[in-house]
Formats: sequence, C-alpha cells, structure tokens
Amino acid sequence: IDDCYAAFSPYPRPHTMHASPLRDTVALLKTLSSAPLRNLAGEQIDPYASYALTTVGDVDDYKHFLPRMLELAVHEQRWPGTQPTSIVLRLKRARCLDWPTREQAAIRALFDAACSQVILAHPDEEEAGNWICAYACLDLDLAPILEQWLVTPSIDAALQLAQFMQHDAKFVFEN
Repeated sequence: IDDCYAAFSPYPRPHTMHASPLRDTVALLKTLSSAPLRNLAGEQIDPYASYALTTVGDVDDYKHFLPRMLELAVHEQRWPGTQPTSIVLRLKRARCLDWPTREQAAIRALFDAACSQVILAHPDEEEAGNWICAYACLDLDLAPILEQWLVTPSIDAALQLAQFMQHDAKFVFEN
C-alpha cells in the first residue's frame, strides 16, 4: 500500500473534474477534499470510485485516488467502487499496462500481496475469488499464485480453493 502511495504521489488532488452533467462535481470535490487522501472513508470516496473514468474524472484524477481505493479494497470492500474487480475494470479502461513501470510494479505488488493474503483467510471473512478474478483480468500470470495456493497447508486455503473452484474458476479460465 505504501508503495502505491509513493508511486502515485506525483498526481495532485484535482481542483476541477470533467464529468457528465448528471454528476455534481462541486459536491464531489468538496467531499474528496474533506480529509487527507489516506483518511478518506469509503463512503467519501465511493461516489467518485464508482463512476471514475466513466462519467467523472480522467486518468490523472484516478491515479491520485487509486492508492486509497486499493487500500480500501485490501482492508474493507464494502463499497462498489473499491471492489478489486471494479478497480481492475477502471485500470484496464485507463490502459494501465501503458503506465510507467513504477506505477505498474506498485499495482502488481499490491495484487500479489492481496492474493497471497486472501487465500489464507476464511471464506466467511473474505472471498479469494474477488482478488483472483481481478488478478486474472489484469492479465497477470496466475501460475505463481495458484502454485502457492496449492501448497499452502491451511484449512482456510483449502476452503478458499474449493469455493473458488465452485464459483469463480470457470470465469477465470475461460476469460
């Protein structure tokens, strides 16, 4: 998470945003400016995160807020805009594979760590499928994560794997 904040620190908080006429950018910017980036609560950033790059904001705006959205994705995925798959869809829209190497590396490292962590969690706490599907959508090599998963001697890892195979594996391997 700290590497993401460092990699995206050159992008300043926006003072204006392009948006659909259906979005109140004045109110949105007021909310997004109400606290330092690391302290924005999920309910403060989600109205932006849910519509980022579709009806509000541009790539530089997204890069500014991305570290906080990723942090919320890791710690509390209660908001639609901070779900791993939602973030990945926006990263792909923003052509993140063309971004500077440092930015790509920070995102990759965060996804690697999140996947490694989530396979150890009990499925009632967090579903590994959310992160694995997002990882696959980023076109990252799943082999190391899957290998780690298969050799992890943990009941929770086995439960996560079973749940993933039931609900998400077909999507990942077909797409």
